[in-house]
Amino acid sequence: MTSVTTPNLTRPTSAPPPASFPAEIVLDCLEALVEQVCESNDFSQAYETLSSCAQVSRLWNAPAQRVLLSNVELVRRDHALSLFNTLQRQGRGSSVRNLVVGVGKAELGQHMLDASTLSQLLYMCPNVRKLTILHHDLPHLSTCLIPEMPHLTDVTIAASGWKSSPRIEVDFLQALPRIRFLQLPCPEFARAFPKDVETSAAPFQLFGLSVQQYPSPISEWALRNSNHTLQCLTVAYMGDLTRLAKDHPRLRSLRILTRVSWSAPSSSATATSEEEKAGLGALPYLERLEIRDLSVKPPFLRTLPPSIQYLRFWSTDLARELTELLVERERTPESEYASGLKTVVWDWHCPRGGSEDARIALAMQNTLDGLRQACELAGIELRLYERKDGRRASQGKDMEYEVELRASCYRAFNLRPVPLFDSAAELSTKLPTRVVRDMHSLGLPLAAHFKSISPFMDSTPGLWSPIFEDCFEGHGDWLERHLPTLQKKNNRRSI
Repeated sequence: MTSVTTPNLTRPTSAPPPASFPAEIVLDCLEALVEQVCESNDFSQAYETLSSCAQVSRLWNAPAQRVLLSNVELVRRDHALSLFNTLQRQGRGSSVRNLVVGVGKAELGQHMLDASTLSQLLYMCPNVRKLTILHHDLPHLSTCLIPEMPHLTDVTIAASGWKSSPRIEVDFLQALPRIRFLQLPCPEFARAFPKDVETSAAPFQLFGLSVQQYPSPISEWALRNSNHTLQCLTVAYMGDLTRLAKDHPRLRSLRILTRVSWSAPSSSATATSEEEKAGLGALPYLERLEIRDLSVKPPFLRTLPPSIQYLRFWSTDLARELTELLVERERTPESEYASGLKTVVWDWHCPRGGSEDARIALAMQNTLDGLRQACELAGIELRLYERKDGRRASQGKDMEYEVELRASCYRAFNLRPVPLFDSAAELSTKLPTRVVRDMHSLGLPLAAHFKSISPFMDSTPGLWSPIFEDCFEGHGDWLERHLPTLQKKNNRRSI
């Protein structure tokens, strides 16, 4: 009798349920989700999604909270106490990397985040990489109340109204010797700088600085120990290019948001190399130049060094000059003019509504075509952004470029980037609308730029000064309104 062998039928293995994914994969997915959503400025959607992820299981809860708590924005004392409770119970203080606070003196109101609460917050969040302080009459914080903050390298301090506290701001910064990038956008800060500390030096060596004016008392104080480390400078007003080149010869990025004081070199054929070095040629390591001054005339760009890689400007005159220089370079094989130039960005504007619209439009079109052809011939990427209102850029900073630039600042000194900003979303500084809204509800006076719409949100020109506009691109909405919901979910039994 023949025996029949029954085939061994095995049940196919099903895919593991979402809850059994390794924690590292879950964390990577959540961080990628937040980065994608944050780039579209829709923070509320990101936090709602993360709150939902925290309910999936115990495995999902931890990485969801880690991402959710990575960005914290606070202005009210009761919100801060609620956050303290969450951080202490779950030991999540080390997850906070980006901290935005609105601070004021205790006498301004019992609900305001004061010096002692800020100190406690800093101690509970030892891994903060980026600190943004908006304040109205910043309260004095004793040095003994400021923790070491070993990872803090990026600091922004701005007054919410028109009253700054330069003495207290300087004392606070003196306690943070590891700062690498500093933004002090308040115009009053430069004008009201304490006279008795002008000769002192800041304790840090900066890679990047954003201030209203250079040179100024605040820039001199902040950069006194940074002569050979400063690589990125953003100013509204540039007063002395020659001094900048002399004091900071390693400068790689220069952004001028309003005006530059500049004397044209000799236009004669006998212009010497020394005359050329009085301009941009005195910055031999310059890789990026951005200038929004519409009054600058040729031959401003003629002295661009061979190291330049990224050039952005507003002026039509500079567009015409660059076109001529690129055409001239192609005709002269031995020329090294801007030999490293890879990207050109022109924020152009064509006036409308005048009696000579047709003539102006034709001239602008000819300029656009000429620059496009010159860049194509030279193998240079050209980006064109129209300034529709003529007063504001329609696009903010190139954040992908900023990420690489910051990382390279550390590599130039053989340092590992701390923090390692690996995404444009993490590096961006959004306008902290929660802080502004709560300050307004507490009756604190706000400057005009905080009452208007950022032009980077809907192309509507606001009342922002250029330096504030540059520091706070867009709007942000962070953690506080989710704290009560988050705490309730944590008390529930995990699946």
